[in-house]
Amino acid sequence: MVSSGYESILSLPWNFPEIKVKKAINKILEMDYNGLFNIVFDNKISMCGIFPTLIILMLMEKMGIKNSKIIDYSHSGMVNRDNSSVVGYAGIIFY
Repeated sequence: MVSSGYESILSLPWNFPEIKVKKAINKILEMDYNGLFNIVFDNKISMCGIFPTLIILMLMEKMGIKNSKIIDYSHSGMVNRDNSSVVGYAGIIFY
């Protein structure tokens, strides 16, 4: 299990940071650790658990695990209705 938050400071257009975060999540779903590293650092995404996530993705590759599935994605603005500054969360399983 790896825990990570995806911080997005929202600006105009309102969903631009969320689009950046979803690019990172897509790389996790693709189990592409090189792509994830590049997306996060090239786009300046604040992902507090980037290195544990990279390690898990490498481990999954070594173990021959090739499938992933997103269980849920949300951000703090969906709960408190304040979209001026949000932290995103994704639940992903590997199998």
